[in-house]
Amino acid sequence: MASESCYENLLSQTECQHIVENALEGAILTKYEIVPASSDTIGYLGDYYKLKTTVLLNGTDSRDISFFVKSLPLRNEVHKAVIRRLQFMDKETTLYNLFHKMKKYSNYKWHPEVYLCREDVLVLEDLIQSNYKHHKFNLNLPDVLVWPALKCLAAMHANSIVYEVKTDTNIGADYVHLFNRTITKGNTWVNSGLKSIYTLARMHPKFQTIEYQHFITNSLATEVEKVHQLGRISEQYRNTLCHRDLWENNMMFRDDVAGFHCILVDFQVTRYIPPSIDIGLFLHMNTDRTNRKENLTRYFNYYFDCLTKFTAEMGVNINDQLPRVEFDKTYEEFKLIPLVLTCVYAPIVYLPDFKILNRINKEDPVKFQHIMNGDRSDFTIEHINKFKDYGDRVMEAVEELTEYLFENREQ
Repeated sequence: MASESCYENLLSQTECQHIVENALEGAILTKYEIVPASSDTIGYLGDYYKLKTTVLLNGTDSRDISFFVKSLPLRNEVHKAVIRRLQFMDKETTLYNLFHKMKKYSNYKWHPEVYLCREDVLVLEDLIQSNYKHHKFNLNLPDVLVWPALKCLAAMHANSIVYEVKTDTNIGADYVHLFNRTITKGNTWVNSGLKSIYTLARMHPKFQTIEYQHFITNSLATEVEKVHQLGRISEQYRNTLCHRDLWENNMMFRDDVAGFHCILVDFQVTRYIPPSIDIGLFLHMNTDRTNRKENLTRYFNYYFDCLTKFTAEMGVNINDQLPRVEFDKTYEEFKLIPLVLTCVYAPIVYLPDFKILNRINKEDPVKFQHIMNGDRSDFTIEHINKFKDYGDRVMEAVEELTEYLFENREQ
């Protein structure tokens, strides 16, 4: 295991000078240090740090600037090997370089600035320094934050469409190596979540009838695993870049005079797929079932209005690229993806305290690997019994998926 302080030499002085120059033209680095992003933070797909610098501007103006640093795991070699194998860091580095090319085709800031890309390290804008923050919303995002999040997603999807139209390119074809890895049967992190779905469905109080138990035992896994065929680049419908990991920690908000502004972070599982999948996943992950039933049309209308506006600003007619009828159709056709992925993510991202997994990672890396890439059923059940809100939300996700598949099963 690497030493606790190995992050201190993660970046060279030359690299740090390059970073501050990229952030502020003419800046001269006078001091820097790398520290953990917080006293107990380890990311699930990497480690997080802050680069704290002091720079000199115009020869006399001294200023403190911090940057957000994401690296491959430094403390858990097994987890590091998994992340390398899945090429998450390589993918995100390539995407940030693409975002830089796309930037002039959008008037809306939907991702942080990037200042250094290395195969094992990314250095990004410190959004906290820019007054953005994560919001805790008790597993049901309030409308005051739903609207800016939908607007931000519309900006990302619109930027993707406009870039392709204006440059006569196809992101899926140009970066096929990034997107040919889908929700594959070889993805151990997803498989760990799928195993917990089957366990939780069997024990769900609503599914104790003979008919449901027969379906869960004999058909549920087969039906769920059809998702493997759905997450690919569509040959029939309009694709865009889609974030596809839209939970609380991957959205940051700033309270501006005109209302909240949202920025997306962490693009390691980004895909090139129909954008309705992204919207579906965002809503399933961040609003409860009752909320979606009452407000789904309102949410769709607002998103599509924003998408129309953002593309029009760049001289592109959205109806020529993605008619509303196609958006609605693909939401229904690919609905299994957000239903399944919400169940896969839920046992991890709905935890009431992220330090729970961080502590396990530090104290028992083997157990951590079993939870992440083996079978998280026992871990999930343990915490369902400890935390009622967590348990209700996880079981609601499993209930909605199981009911959907049961009601749409072949008779």
